[in-house]
Amino acid sequence: MDVRNTKSATPVVGRGARVSLLLVAMAATLMAVAAPATAATSVSAREVKGQLRLNCTALPAQQRQYAVERNYCPPVTAAETGGVGVQNTVWGECGSSSLYIYDPAEANGVARFDMALHSTVGTMVEVSWNVTWHNQRTGQVSTFGDGAWPWSSDWSNQVPIWTNWGTVSGGLSGSMVTIWGGWCTILLPTDIEYIL
Repeated sequence: MDVRNTKSATPVVGRGARVSLLLVAMAATLMAVAAPATAATSVSAREVKGQLRLNCTALPAQQRQYAVERNYCPPVTAAETGGVGVQNTVWGECGSSSLYIYDPAEANGVARFDMALHSTVGTMVEVSWNVTWHNQRTGQVSTFGDGAWPWSSDWSNQVPIWTNWGTVSGGLSGSMVTIWGGWCTILLPTDIEYIL
């Protein structure tokens, strides 16, 4: 027996064959992972519920008013505003009253006072109103007002007043009468603004 011609019982695998075997194993693994789940390996879906809450105290004044009018948010409270609020709307049994003080940015010491009432108890036939304002820099305090006959559930008015420059605060007071004789008090909305 010639030892040199004896072949090994272990087969020799070439480099190309090893790469082919590796690719086949990877493909089989990928197919197993990507295969759709069967009844034995199914994943059950579950419903997750969470609450969404409107952050009423962080809303800017106009959005807060919109949300309050639609009962998404409670009315602005004195605790939120510290007694003097920015663009304040106050709600009561008869509806809402608002006072917004604006600086028209003309740098002439004029403040624009925007007032509004909304009745939830019927048509307003008479409105008597007064705005008292205070310039904190000069110490000046003044009041202006008027009457109106809106014949509507909504009333608004804009009045420009020379207040001089400085921080100006104000409050709206008065009353309104409904078409059926109901009498309501304006619940003193307030605002504060720096006027140039």
